[in-house]
Amino acid sequence: PSLYRGAAYFGAIVGRFANRIGGGKLVLDAVQYQLPINLPPNHLHGGKLGFGRKVWEAKIPFHSENPCIELHYHSRDMEEGYPGNLEIKTTYSLTDENELEMVTEATTDKKTVINITYHPYFNLTGKPDQLIFNHELEIFATHILETDEGMIPTGKLRHVEQTPFDFRIPKRIGLEIGADDIDLQQGNGYDHCFALDHPDGQFSLAATAYDPVSGRLMELFTDKPGLQLYTANWLNHSWQAKGSDVRYGPRTAFCLEPQLYPDAPNRPEFKSPVLSPGEVYLTRSTFRFGVK
Repeated sequence: PSLYRGAAYFGAIVGRFANRIGGGKLVLDAVQYQLPINLPPNHLHGGKLGFGRKVWEAKIPFHSENPCIELHYHSRDMEEGYPGNLEIKTTYSLTDENELEMVTEATTDKKTVINITYHPYFNLTGKPDQLIFNHELEIFATHILETDEGMIPTGKLRHVEQTPFDFRIPKRIGLEIGADDIDLQQGNGYDHCFALDHPDGQFSLAATAYDPVSGRLMELFTDKPGLQLYTANWLNHSWQAKGSDVRYGPRTAFCLEPQLYPDAPNRPEFKSPVLSPGEVYLTRSTFRFGVK
């Protein structure tokens, strides 16, 4: 449906490669592939018709201990410029611990790249037209990825100490969102990948968000090395809530997107996003909700 084919990725499963790829270029086995440029001059979130704009097949498994749904998608060879037929499945589960768990697995018949993330927007006040500046955010990361003017990583890590990106101790999102900082200005607010401190592949707590008025608390656990913080800087009131007169404006929500590092196909120093035939891509992330 056209409703879900806009550029905001509300609640989407994002892929084949989440975030940006510089110039839309990647090389596999000495073959260069040109991906669509849908955020000039770069490729974003899998292209013009990435996974977030596809209709997935839904199945309800009966063997699961928890309420869950499986979403299946077959991504064809050279779809949006990516090589390989990719079979992908994402399972959403609800647990007795007030958790929303997301597990994604994928296989390919040809060497390709893959980087799946999830793109829900959150406003813990319960008022979707209210700014999220008073949310207290904690991110377990000592560095962010330094980026150029096109938001492509330079390959350098920037220490967060004495910068607006220091969320190692809970801090209000709005406290420094307008600070005079080149990385912050390039993103028009927070739209940056944090290099999480936990060992790569280890499922652990990556971030917490807290609304002091309602007392709502959200915790994010993931096995991914990176976490993109996005403060809905580009929402422009054109998106209307279903069954409501509310329109979503800039900075009325935030996203915490677990992922591999942006532009990883072109950065050998980053964890490789390459998936080969015979291998299984597997990742897990969990949002846990509570009050305090």
